Amino acid sequence: TTALLELYVFFRKSVAAALVLAILFSGAGVSYAAESALPGDALYSLKVGVNEPVVAALSVSAEAKASWNVTRAERRLEEAEKLASENKLDAETKAKLLARFDEHAEAATEDIQKLEDSGSPSAIGLASDFETKLAAHETVLDDVDEKGETETVKSRVRVKALALSKVREKAEEKVMVSAAVEPVIAMALSAPAPEASVAPAAL
Repeated sequence: TTALLELYVFFRKSVAAALVLAILFSGAGVSYAAESALPGDALYSLKVGVNEPVVAALSVSAEAKASWNVTRAERRLEEAEKLASENKLDAETKAKLLARFDEHAEAATEDIQKLEDSGSPSAIGLASDFETKLAAHETVLDDVDEKGETETVKSRVRVKALALSKVREKAEEKVMVSAAVEPVIAMALSAPAPEASVAPAAL
């Protein structure tokens, strides 16, 4: 019974995956066109509801997952920037974009934190890269915002950047400690063993 149940679950997952791939390939043109869609466009739901989750599912490694979450967070900021530049960033759209940005940025930070916990050297690079991108987007948001409508977005960007900086600093400290300790351990291992003292023979 257990074997049949497992087979049934596997079959359902396989069929679901096949259907998703079939839909993507059969509508490849539509799927591609959706990549440039903005909130309010007809294809935006395809972009965030199908395209992005498929890429997330295909991001297997921890580094790939973190990188994709960084990209998704950036996409939401780019969409806010574009809408703000066209004076189309209304309160409802801004709230939805912020919620999605928070979700992706937090997921990225958690992914980077896991890499840091495991001692992966990629944690520093990913955190630093994301921090740089957030700072750049804050500047862009400031430039395109003529009515002060993106202040909430910029504030949230600063909060996420601060959280990232703490993860990066922790990872950097770990690397510095490791770099300082390794030579000491190497010297200790390479040092000659002390000669054993021989007790004088009894008369």
